Amino acid sequence: MRDYILKWFTEFFSKQTGYKLLDIRKAQTFKKMDKLLALLWTSVNVPLTNNESERDIRGRAIKRKISLFYSTWEGVRARDLYISLKQTCRKNGVSFYKFLLDRELRTHKIPQLANIIKEAVPQS
Repeated sequence: MRDYILKWFTEFFSKQTGYKLLDIRKAQTFKKMDKLLALLWTSVNVPLTNNESERDIRGRAIKRKISLFYSTWEGVRARDLYISLKQTCRKNGVSFYKFLLDRELRTHKIPQLANIIKEAVPQS
């Protein structure tokens, strides 16, 4: 399948159409082939949709609608921080409540999120 996609991409984007602007755009896309088709050469599993990203911001959008936006920029930053922490904890199997409690009580039984993420990423 990888070879088929590479062959199709090469044939499609290297053909001239006779329309100058379209040919320029196709040539620019063809130059980016390595970046666009990078997933064909990696073993990283990337979803084909952005549904997970949409779900990540859903809570923020609902809160914004309920609150009729924020009063201050500090409120915006605080909400963004907590939502980001919550989503990061959820994706890495860490209880958000326990994480906050651990940091507030300064017991540090739960490792830093950066270290948890590093351990979860497969090393190549």
